[in-house]
Amino acid sequence: MPLRDDQAVAGRDGEPVAVDYLYSLYDALVSINVPSEKARAVVDAMERDMGTTLATKQDLKLLEHQLAGMRTELRQEIENRYELLSREIGSLRADMAKDFGSLRAEMAKEIGSLRAEMAKEIGALRSEAAKDQQVLRSDFAREQEALRLSMTLRLGSMLAVGVGLSVSVILGVLRLWL
Repeated sequence: MPLRDDQAVAGRDGEPVAVDYLYSLYDALVSINVPSEKARAVVDAMERDMGTTLATKQDLKLLEHQLAGMRTELRQEIENRYELLSREIGSLRADMAKDFGSLRAEMAKEIGSLRAEMAKEIGALRSEAAKDQQVLRSDFAREQEALRLSMTLRLGSMLAVGVGLSVSVILGVLRLWL
């Protein structure tokens, strides 16, 4: 039941530990009256299983070397992605700053245009209100003049009637006295 050299681990006396274990197992099986061929088959099966399932120092060193390589590759990949992401974020920031600048300029232009339009509209409303106010004043002045003339005529008529009545009464009283 030979093991490969890279599978054996040296024990205290320099003998491979795995071989000692397999010899001990063989001796134990034979001591409990297991036929020698069957004990040999069990030990051979154990040896095959140990060869495929147990790792040797060389296997572990190879694995350690592969893991170190993978770790280095992974670290480099992370650094590369970080740099790429940093560049993309910087580009995005620059684009956003540019877009915000354009948006601000456009908004300032629109607000300026809106202010000018509103000032124009307010000016037109003021002008129209001033015209309407002037028309109302002239209409009011005409109405007031017409009312003044009407009142003057009425008062004049009343005065004439009053004077005429007064003269008639005085003449009637004089006739009666005379």
